[in-house]
Amino acid sequence: MFFKKKKETADASAYTKAEYEAAVKKSICTGEMTFGFIRKADGHFVDIALVRNEEEMKALAAGYGFGGCEIREIY
Repeated sequence: MFFKKKKETADASAYTKAEYEAAVKKSICTGEMTFGFIRKADGHFVDIALVRNEEEMKALAAGYGFGGCEIREIY
């Protein structure tokens, strides 16, 4: 009520193919999908946005410069 949480916006230039891998985290129970990136150095998943279908996921990947790359699935 008194304080608002700042929304962090993801910078597309911060995620390079050399350092990150495109991935989608899927929920086993609900089927919810979260698009994000996995840091290759330590395997940390950085979530970017919730997606509803494959088209949204591919559009986000292309927007971050990962179009045409394989998108890894995590459960």
